[in-house]
Amino acid sequence: MIHGAVVSAGEAAYDRDSRRELVESHESVEVKALLESLADAGTVLAAAEARGTNLKEPLAQTEPETPPKARKTKTASKKTNAPSETLETLLIAYRDAEPSRKEARLAAVLERLGLSKDAWQSARAEWLAAAGLAQPFAGTLEEAGLLMDAVLKTRPDAARELLLQPIVTSEGLQDRTRSRLYLLDQALLLAWTAPSTNDTVGSLLLFANPRSDGSMRRIVGWGSAPTGIDAARRALGAIARGYRDYETLRIVHKGDTVSRVRVYKGDEREVEVAAARELFVSVPREELPAADDSSEPPIRTEIRRPDPITAPVREGAELGELIVTLRGRPLGTVPLVAKTSVGRGGVLTRIADELRLALKRADAR
Repeated sequence: MIHGAVVSAGEAAYDRDSRRELVESHESVEVKALLESLADAGTVLAAAEARGTNLKEPLAQTEPETPPKARKTKTASKKTNAPSETLETLLIAYRDAEPSRKEARLAAVLERLGLSKDAWQSARAEWLAAAGLAQPFAGTLEEAGLLMDAVLKTRPDAARELLLQPIVTSEGLQDRTRSRLYLLDQALLLAWTAPSTNDTVGSLLLFANPRSDGSMRRIVGWGSAPTGIDAARRALGAIARGYRDYETLRIVHKGDTVSRVRVYKGDEREVEVAAARELFVSVPREELPAADDSSEPPIRTEIRRPDPITAPVREGAELGELIVTLRGRPLGTVPLVAKTSVGRGGVLTRIADELRLALKRADAR
């Protein structure tokens, strides 16, 4: 978790898969401000997508009504056609605005979209809830990862839009840090760089690195500095250290059978339990054994479950958890669920198992 007092500069990196912070920071207020502005932008993009609004096409402008008296006294003048604003230019103006000006900039965006404040707040809450995000934001990079995933899902072309990554694609970041990332075959998926306080700019970056099995390892980076270039550079540096210093391993796939457990008083004696979701863990590379190391693996798994388990058991019921440790230190857990249902057994089965449980309780005393 990112926590603590506001500082003028900071950085952090977070692995989206293992849900572990790789480069720690003591910051929350600035990250929270970035999340709020990105959530606003994401909701606008979702509303535009629902309406079929092109980000780059000029928005229709409505002329204000002129009072009749004013029309009579109005002198003839030559018309000047100012260039029409696009949703992209309005969002860029919102993104780049100082915190004290953001509300006014957002109001201009909503006016052009034809959204009332109530409709906007309802759409924002619904969009964030669908992404698994609760309000208010706590200011964590876990939230940032969920939010950036939601933006990418809403606008698959978001990573190519000028709106979402002008700083990172600028020449100011063609430096060794970015070169190292691309040499490692890592791709920038999304970036959001915007003022987070009156004195600092924050940058959130989402990078992905392909694994051998075709999946992607994703790391969120955050940086804060007086300028956007420096903030993005700090975020890139944190991501580079995360990739360099940690390896993220998949322990189990969702639905993989982990074990079979005893069920008492049921029409089946055992039930298979499976992982409720994928489980990844991030391990410092220096703690991983070498390929030719024959010593005992440092990563261990343990199943913790209630005992006894009695029927009926419904399919999908949680029956414990798989715990992963590294030399005794916890790395992660995943719930274990029943793969099939187990109904109540017959009378004789229930009586026999009740006797077995009574003997088991007596032995435990």
